[in-house]
Amino acid sequence: MGCGKSTIGKILAERFQWEFIDLDKSIEEKESLTISEIFQLKGEDYFRKLERVALNSILTMDVPLILSLGGGTVCHSGIADDLNKNKNILVCYLKLSPQVIFDRLKSEKQSRPILNGVDDLQEFIQRHLNQRESFYAMANLTLDGVVDPEEVFSEIRTFIGYLNSSTT
Repeated sequence: MGCGKSTIGKILAERFQWEFIDLDKSIEEKESLTISEIFQLKGEDYFRKLERVALNSILTMDVPLILSLGGGTVCHSGIADDLNKNKNILVCYLKLSPQVIFDRLKSEKQSRPILNGVDDLQEFIQRHLNQRESFYAMANLTLDGVVDPEEVFSEIRTFIGYLNSSTT
């Protein structure tokens, strides 16, 4: 949360001329509920099942796309392993420091229901990063501290070019 997945994803999709899908948004549209409402009304287990079904459906699409996953998606149901096994998928981790994430989120606490009731935002961020780091480390490409969409685009394009040249 707060690393710019959706913002950068939309820009990348436009630059690559690919489709963009935000997994959480697609679940919200299908359920006619926000992610927070799904958690509150039906629980996390229900949400994770929806998430897995939605992801599987998206991964069967035969179009190039940029997919923004929720921060916890790769931590459940073997999703990180499944993504890494698929040679047609490039998983990028937009890694930012806890302080940068805090600076981005501190003014958004009211607009992000998952943060409602969080007393110590810095501790919340650090705990989640610590819990998820081993999953995030499975990404094919880690962009550490890169926040400029043009730089992200350039790094990914270079990485894809490297992959293409190493397979020939």
